[in-house]
Amino acid sequence: SRSRPSGRFDWETLEQELLLARGPGGSPPPSLRNYAFQPEKNAVRVIVAAPRAGPADHLGIGGSAKRLQSERRSIYRERGLDPGLLDRHGSRLVRVIGDLVVVDIPLYEAVPLARDLEKRGIASSPSRVFQAAASQLPLDAALPRDNARSTARAAAAATRPAPYLGGQFLPLSSPEVAEAGHEDSYRRMDLQSLWKLSEGRGTTVGVIDSGIDASHPDFQGRIAEYVDFTGEGLEDVQGHGTHGEGTIGGSGVASGGQYRGVAPQTRFLVAKVFGRNEEASLDTILAAMRWMGERKPDVLNLSFGDKGLDPNQDPLGFLANQLVVKDGILVVSPAGNTGPGFETINTPGNARYVLTVSGVDKDGKFPFFVSQGVVKDKSGGRYNKPDVTAISGGVFVPSEPGLLERMLSAVWGGEPQGCAYAPGVVAARSAADPDTRCALAGNPRYRTLSGTSMAANMGSGAALDVIGYAKGRGIKPRPAEVKAVLQETAVDAGHPREMQGAGLIQGRRLAQAVQERIERGLPIGNVAYMLASRAVTRLDRPALKAQTRYRETPLGLLDVKTGHLVRTEGEMATVMKRLRRREKLTASRPSI
Repeated sequence: SRSRPSGRFDWETLEQELLLARGPGGSPPPSLRNYAFQPEKNAVRVIVAAPRAGPADHLGIGGSAKRLQSERRSIYRERGLDPGLLDRHGSRLVRVIGDLVVVDIPLYEAVPLARDLEKRGIASSPSRVFQAAASQLPLDAALPRDNARSTARAAAAATRPAPYLGGQFLPLSSPEVAEAGHEDSYRRMDLQSLWKLSEGRGTTVGVIDSGIDASHPDFQGRIAEYVDFTGEGLEDVQGHGTHGEGTIGGSGVASGGQYRGVAPQTRFLVAKVFGRNEEASLDTILAAMRWMGERKPDVLNLSFGDKGLDPNQDPLGFLANQLVVKDGILVVSPAGNTGPGFETINTPGNARYVLTVSGVDKDGKFPFFVSQGVVKDKSGGRYNKPDVTAISGGVFVPSEPGLLERMLSAVWGGEPQGCAYAPGVVAARSAADPDTRCALAGNPRYRTLSGTSMAANMGSGAALDVIGYAKGRGIKPRPAEVKAVLQETAVDAGHPREMQGAGLIQGRRLAQAVQERIERGLPIGNVAYMLASRAVTRLDRPALKAQTRYRETPLGLLDVKTGHLVRTEGEMATVMKRLRRREKLTASRPSI
């Protein structure tokens, strides 16, 4: 099936906003505030779902901008679009990804273009903007009920929120606390046992983020390819990417091995999509994902997200699923930081085939911000997410009266008072990262960060260790098998599946299972278990109990009538559809 723009954009509301406006302004109309608007050009980036795909993508990186403009008319025709129509509205071709044509349009031409396209049965939408980490937390989520919120809101309104989990969480920490959090976290997941498996040797991980500090000692000789999609250059000015790559597979050489990643011998493919403004448009991320798909890393890590997007409609989830199913790449994504309510999993973590990772702090407790499942789509489908849990780190919210307001003032109006991300995950720090508060005392090559992005990075590292061991024995496991074995060997901490998935990744159990199964010539993961874990939600249990044909077992969903486990996506989809229709399903064979 074909991908679509980001759902149906409300062009009518934008038209009304423009009619009421008194001429062009420097800020976007309200309906465009979460989309790619260029105030200096008074232009909006629009994704057009063309009638067909062409013979090749045009990702718009390197020196291809002039070539795209010179070839734009033939590119439009290849995809079934009218070049005269797009030129008439002042479009500038940015990139082409499959059947998605991305153009920059003058703001006051955007609605007329959308109307003209709609008359031809062609959908279009502005390109959404994503944050550099798995969504920001609402400020109110960090405020105890007994504190006056007006002071915090006023302070927040005066400045842009800090990136990632940001200045909302007020810094009461020390390097000693940060280091203790790191050691406790790695011990809790028993990474020492996992490192004995392979350390990710022979694998490649793709990372789409804010880049990588290629000069950092922890990555020397292991960056296979690094491409900038922002046009700003290769410096990682945010540091989120470098920290993520350090968590996944930093060698730890700059710390004497103390702060090594989960797969310290993997190689890196890096796409920089987040620049100085901490944002990336959807089309830029899609282009980077297609670039990764051409290179086929073993694992693709996507530590960013957005809320409220349908996993079966949005092209980000569509492409993530495609990379897993068609290209054989295990895609890993955070659950998100927009919890704690149910049904708050972010995209692309809400995509069906992605390995979605939630997070706990160093004590094994879920921070209040962690997103939860289940996932529902607009077609009426539902399934469990997250899949597993790793270490996200935590944040500290003070309860002393008046302390919150004093710290807010320090963060947003005065001198910084420490790191907001401790006890968190310690990993490599980019030399270009301006945040020195979270750098470790005595070793500024490392810093702390917290959030489900960090947990996803750990999940990617664990998967690389599994894949590295298998590849070393001549086996290339399918993404579904790797996902399955991570789930099967996770430690159930007694939380609902919507919160923890199968549980916390556990290195010793994971290493033992992979070694034993490969030695016995078995698949490394039980896909039937993975399918049942995802498909049977809490909402389905009454229907499951009301029939006799299918039964949940520790190995998966058993078809009592045939004596076989449900082992394929198609069969599981059929079973769940019948259960949700409340069909009468019995284990006995019909009499003749």
